[in-house]
Amino acid sequence: MCAEALAKWLGDRKTSSILDVAAGTGLCAVELRKLGFTSIDALDPSQRSLDYARSKNRYDKYICDFIGTNRLDIDDDSYDAVTVCGGFIMAAMEPDCLPEIIRLVRPGGYVCITTRDMYLTTVKAFSGGRLEAAMTELQSKGFWEQVSRELVPGYHPGIDAVIFVYRVLR
Repeated sequence: MCAEALAKWLGDRKTSSILDVAAGTGLCAVELRKLGFTSIDALDPSQRSLDYARSKNRYDKYICDFIGTNRLDIDDDSYDAVTVCGGFIMAAMEPDCLPEIIRLVRPGGYVCITTRDMYLTTVKAFSGGRLEAAMTELQSKGFWEQVSRELVPGYHPGIDAVIFVYRVLR
C-alpha cells in the first residue's frame, strides 16, 4: 500500500532516492522495487531485522538507529522520499519524530506514512488525535502539506489502514 501510494506522487523511479524508516525486514522495499524504484535505503533500530533484509539484498544502505527527537547521522535533504510502513504502532515511533523525517527529505519530496486506522485512537502515544495533530501543526508551520489521506478498508480482515502522503515544503 505504501509503495503504491508513493508511486502516485514520486516522479522518476530510477533516480529517486527513498529512505524506508522502520524498515524491518524490508517488505516495503520489495514492493517499491516491484514498482521500479531502485535507490532505497533502510533505517531501523533492529540490527537483526536489518541483517535479514541484507541477506535478501533488499536495500542499498542499512542504517541501524532509532528515529525520535534525536538527530540522525544523515545529511539534510538527503532523500526524495521517506516511507514509514507500520512504524507508527504500539511501542514504536512517536509523533515527535516527524520533524526529523521532514529534515531528511528534499523540498518537493514526499513522506508516505501507513498505519492501521485504529492505532490513531487506541495507541497511547497517539491518543486524542496526537499523531494527526502533530502532522497538522507541521503543515500550519509550512514544513509540509498533505496531498493525500486515504482510508483503506479491509487492509487485513476486519482492520482498516490509513495512508498519509505529505509533500515537503522546506
